[in-house]
Amino acid sequence: MIPLFKSCYSIGKSILTLQDPSKTKAGGPDSVFSIAKENNLKTIFLVEDSMIGFIDAHRRCEENDLQLIFGWRAD
Repeated sequence: MIPLFKSCYSIGKSILTLQDPSKTKAGGPDSVFSIAKENNLKTIFLVEDSMIGFIDAHRRCEENDLQLIFGWRAD
């Protein structure tokens, strides 16, 4: 099974963020990268409805030594 993620950059589709895991707060929105860290994922599969979050996702993956597989969903 491959976990696919959407972030808050897919407006109205997800409440997950692309925040650094060290900056997430208890009771706040979950970060895709916190989930990856908790589950020992080495690759993030991110499917977004826009390209806006790509740079943030790419940067965060580099910082956390993760591979990014980015998909763009076009209607």
